Amino acid sequence: VKATRFDGIKEEVIKRLEAQPGAWETKREAIDDIIKALRPYIEKHGWPSVQDKNDTRDAAMTEASQSRLLEEWSIKDKRVKAAFSKAVQKRIGVSQNR
Repeated sequence: VKATRFDGIKEEVIKRLEAQPGAWETKREAIDDIIKALRPYIEKHGWPSVQDKNDTRDAAMTEASQSRLLEEWSIKDKRVKAAFSKAVQKRIGVSQNR
């Protein structure tokens, strides 16, 4: 039951990753950008753990926790992992002049 409270966030992460296939060269870049992009969603819907009465973390700690959680999902959750694999693609031999 506890894991299902993050389903809405996972759906939003997947949606944002799938909207930008090949947009990132590293998973870290993708996670950082997705966390920033999720801010309006989180402000509107909340972050599930912040609703815990005993959660006393500040914003920086919460964002670090979010980053770790996205990293974990990118490895352990099949759907999130698949979305990351499409969105994160190393560019080999591509000029750095964009």
